[in-house]
Amino acid sequence: MRAAPLAIALVPAGIASRKALVVAGSLLLALPAQVAVPLPFSPVPVTG
Repeated sequence: MRAAPLAIALVPAGIASRKALVVAGSLLLALPAQVAVPLPFSPVPVTG
């Protein structure tokens, strides 16, 4: 028997909660991707 992922174990089952998990995961990835660190010795910034 496989254990359920932590997010699914903590959030009650249902279509709305699953959609909320998808949106939260997307934001978790999209927001840090907007961060750029300009380097003075390179014309290309480092992005996260």
